[in-house]
Amino acid sequence: MLNLKKFAATVLLLLVAIESFVERAKAQDQVDFVIMEQMPYGAIDQNNQIEGYLAEIAQLLLENAGFRNEVRIIPLKRLIVEGKAREFDCTIVANTPLAKSFLQMIAPTGLTLTAGILPRQGVAIARYEDLKGKKIGAPLGVSTSRKFDQDTALTKVPTADYTGGVRMLGRGRIDAIYGSFQSLAYAAILLGYDPAKLFGEGLPFTILELQLACVPDKIENSTVEKLEQALQELVETGVITEIGSRYNVSAEPNTSN
Repeated sequence: MLNLKKFAATVLLLLVAIESFVERAKAQDQVDFVIMEQMPYGAIDQNNQIEGYLAEIAQLLLENAGFRNEVRIIPLKRLIVEGKAREFDCTIVANTPLAKSFLQMIAPTGLTLTAGILPRQGVAIARYEDLKGKKIGAPLGVSTSRKFDQDTALTKVPTADYTGGVRMLGRGRIDAIYGSFQSLAYAAILLGYDPAKLFGEGLPFTILELQLACVPDKIENSTVEKLEQALQELVETGVITEIGSRYNVSAEPNTSN
């Protein structure tokens, strides 16, 4: 005679096992991939769609590697906090000293950024010493030069992001701004400025590679290898160059890590 209690317990155990299997399968099919919220890197448009060249690359990367192409767009400050707390898996970032302090650089995208100081038109900054006495906008979370970051003799004016800094520059509240030249030019265009008329000649500090980076030992090596292989295919087929060109970002020869 059928023991209903044993039968019900068996069914319950099967349901729990199936649910556990489904959850594990979902986890294996997903990488928690984040991109910083700052155009032209990544943003959510008015139609709730992802835009930005790093966000587009991330979506294609996940799709080609066989994972769900869900990308989270988060502010830079939160990306840094979550990265240090090991709360996401991977991202695409410039290989700055700050990023290297909590992320493992996996592979280059072939895209680079020139970073340094961009003055407003009429302000001459030909060498580092010319920064003294100038009000320099310093977007929160931006770190490309240890020398500049640690220089307490300079007058640095914190700004929420690139857009806020460019707006201050345009209004004459600061003399120059620190960060990626390409991103600052893009922010200027979004605000209705002509970069050629707004900015003077820049003082470059470094050329940074944009790289696939993951939190060390957070995900399986096989997952990292799939992402790296998919990225290499996107580089070799020219897809990344095409995406970058639409946002006025060029691909340049790789440099050492």
